[in-house]
Amino acid sequence: MTLIDNVRSLTDRLRERAHQAGTPPEPWTELPHDPAHPTYENARRYFIARRDHDLHHDRNEAYETVAVTATYVDVLGEQIELGPWSLSTREARELARSLVELADTIEPNHNGGA
Repeated sequence: MTLIDNVRSLTDRLRERAHQAGTPPEPWTELPHDPAHPTYENARRYFIARRDHDLHHDRNEAYETVAVTATYVDVLGEQIELGPWSLSTREARELARSLVELADTIEPNHNGGA
């Protein structure tokens, strides 16, 4: 797949997502059971907020949408679900700092913003 194919694929995905975008769940809405995020003794999971990120899957040579969702789980408390993984808020902040540090290593003169 060429770079232009990847750009077209990403553009199509963004257009499709904008077309399909409905009203997100209200914060603190109980989430249905999710096999990707099983809970201890079926503890309830609550939606807080969500962001979708289009990331390039190198092996598949295509962009895939990865959901990042802030949730609250009875017994466990707050967590960030990143695709099939879960992180504590401390771990999520550590990951964010690591990503910024790595990006700054590549672009040392970047002055913030997108």
